[in-house]
Amino acid sequence: MATICVQGAEHTEGRNGMCAKMALDLGEFFRPDDDDGDGMQLVESCCAYFKAYGTQPFCFGDLKKFLQALGPKAIRSLVQQIRLHVEKEHADLFGEQEREQLGGLNDLEPKAKVDVEYLTLNVNMLKIEYYLMHSRWEKSVDLEDTVALERFVVQCVKLYDLALSSRPHVGQERLPGDDAGHLAAMALIRWHTFGNRPKALLQAVATLEHLVDKSPFNYEAIVTLTALYTRLGIGGLAAEHYRRLLVKNIQYPSMSWLVATRVSSAYPHAPRTDHKDLEAKHMADPVMHLAMALDHQLQLRESDEQDIIHFLETGQYASLIQGMGHSVYNQLGFSRYMLLVELARVERLTGVHEKLEYWKLADYMPTLPIDNRDRSPVSRWEALDATSLAEMITPGKWPSHKWLSQQALIALSFDTATKQNKLFHHDHVMESVVASNDFMVSSTPIEDAQTNLARDLHWVHMIYEHKLDERGRRQENAETVADKFTKLLTWQQEVNDAMTTMIEKDGCHLRKIGQDTNVPDWEFFHEVYIGLDNLRLVEKTTDVVLAENPRFELVDQKVAERQTARIRKLCDEYRRIVHNAALHLRNSLADKKHRRNMVYSVVSRQGDTEEKDPVAYWLRHAFGNEEYAQKTLARLNAAWKDALVTIGDLTRPRSSTRLPLR
Repeated sequence: MATICVQGAEHTEGRNGMCAKMALDLGEFFRPDDDDGDGMQLVESCCAYFKAYGTQPFCFGDLKKFLQALGPKAIRSLVQQIRLHVEKEHADLFGEQEREQLGGLNDLEPKAKVDVEYLTLNVNMLKIEYYLMHSRWEKSVDLEDTVALERFVVQCVKLYDLALSSRPHVGQERLPGDDAGHLAAMALIRWHTFGNRPKALLQAVATLEHLVDKSPFNYEAIVTLTALYTRLGIGGLAAEHYRRLLVKNIQYPSMSWLVATRVSSAYPHAPRTDHKDLEAKHMADPVMHLAMALDHQLQLRESDEQDIIHFLETGQYASLIQGMGHSVYNQLGFSRYMLLVELARVERLTGVHEKLEYWKLADYMPTLPIDNRDRSPVSRWEALDATSLAEMITPGKWPSHKWLSQQALIALSFDTATKQNKLFHHDHVMESVVASNDFMVSSTPIEDAQTNLARDLHWVHMIYEHKLDERGRRQENAETVADKFTKLLTWQQEVNDAMTTMIEKDGCHLRKIGQDTNVPDWEFFHEVYIGLDNLRLVEKTTDVVLAENPRFELVDQKVAERQTARIRKLCDEYRRIVHNAALHLRNSLADKKHRRNMVYSVVSRQGDTEEKDPVAYWLRHAFGNEEYAQKTLARLNAAWKDALVTIGDLTRPRSSTRLPLR
């Protein structure tokens, strides 16, 4: 390692020496609270490192830990110097006269064959620019910021196109230029999340699909695409890509969140698409991956117990302590309980009963489980203080232990109503959940509403089971039951009105991507399935009251029957509203004009100029034509129609015959 002089050191030799110099500048010279330019020495060190190692894949990873500390003035200086260096390299490669004609990378026609080092240099520049500037673009309505983000996306797509044109020359299955396509997709996802540009999400899907098709071993892109399909409410396509990751054994607890997060309220059914390969058909079902992960948990539980006994008998105390720690980590892991509550809702919605052995895993639910979900496979090219890609593509808010307590309460309420008592049946855990008001965090609004409903109805169940009647509080219990029934009527009417309003306005959860062109969003499926889940809870509760009330006579039986009839009429009305909405939306997706408009929201029409929509123009250029976008969006359309058909079956009038779900 080169020796570094604290004062007057202008040059260092070697990667380690330059990293040490940047660390020294960060610790000794730079003060984050000082905006007078003291960070400029760190900027110079970072620029020197980029000039020396900008063509290496490890460049951004080395610089990343120093970039976070830079202030606005230092960021502008660093980005400007790096751009000038890349433009100089551009001139050296293409010649001064051609550079003047092209005007830099922004206007580069991707025809020339370039080498890997040049692609890596530009990708590292784009990563630094995204990390320092665009990843912090959140909830901004500044036109200048929007234009800058659009320009960045176009630059990424152009570089990705350039990498595609150079692939035969380079002869590799995965190129550094692929990261440019991934960056473009990440910027488009951020644009959709914070800039109200719904079609950007479809453009991100098309870009990632194209990238994965050309680079089948780009696992970072596959992970992002898997989570993105879950975000779109297309669990079947998410499961197909998740299968390509070859997740197995100990990876299940850390990786299953990709398809398991809120899958029960977005895609709780098996896809209807025909597969010649029976295994492929099963693996396209996200619930199948939940079951595989729980199978591993069962095997792991048995093997942990056997290992601990073996270590104890043989006196291997060091291994015993390690094995016990591993066992506790698995037993208290967040993933296990998330899989269970998701599987429980799938069972409630579809009526398909999974193996009873799974519920053995619910023998203890910790108050604060260990979060063993691994988000590192999702590219982390954002600043530490920015919203991560994993959070942007997760359906709803990122689930926390409080969300898990909420879902456990709902599962308990169902179990109590149906007298199964198989899931989360430890009273000392669940009573603290029922009594708590502090779990409505990291949840969607309708999940909060369902929790309030489940908590109210749970008291009704407990009253009729004599769990709250030990002291003869008959009058108090009668008032509680009557109050809950009145609230239930009001609540169901409000839900029906809200769903009707949503549909009449063409849907606040139907994303408008162009003129007369709407596509379903994950929130549409989420609200529908949570609503249907609530209907089951409501109907089970009314069954309990009608069956148990004659024995206890807490409320007048005729009043209970009359209120039950009104509640069930409202439930049937909700099913009718949802059924008609699903049918209408499915018909609109089948319309040829709608499908054509979807395609031209992703890529530009033949003959359109770049000024009309630069991103769509250059995506068409990168894809070669519009056929690739047509193929990708046709799969999306088919998956959405499949989901809508299932909703139609679940909400079909009771006199009709339902289609089989599996």
